[in-house]
Amino acid sequence: MFQFPKFVFDCLILSVCSAAGQLFIYYTIATFGPVVFVIIMTIRQVNNLMFYYRNVCVVQIDLKVVHVPNCLTMLYV
Repeated sequence: MFQFPKFVFDCLILSVCSAAGQLFIYYTIATFGPVVFVIIMTIRQVNNLMFYYRNVCVVQIDLKVVHVPNCLTMLYV
């Protein structure tokens, strides 16, 4: 850890953001209920998916290459 001090800082920031995100999840469920939370998360995932594929299509058109997601290129040995 002393060799890579930025790693410790990055881990600290990741932990704080994760804890804050968990608090927002608990607050949303306590205030609005689990059904509203599921709807919010579903909309968020659809938006992320649409944004991802929109960017992939732009890259495919500009570079004229076929996009292979990283998860398909991993080899499990």
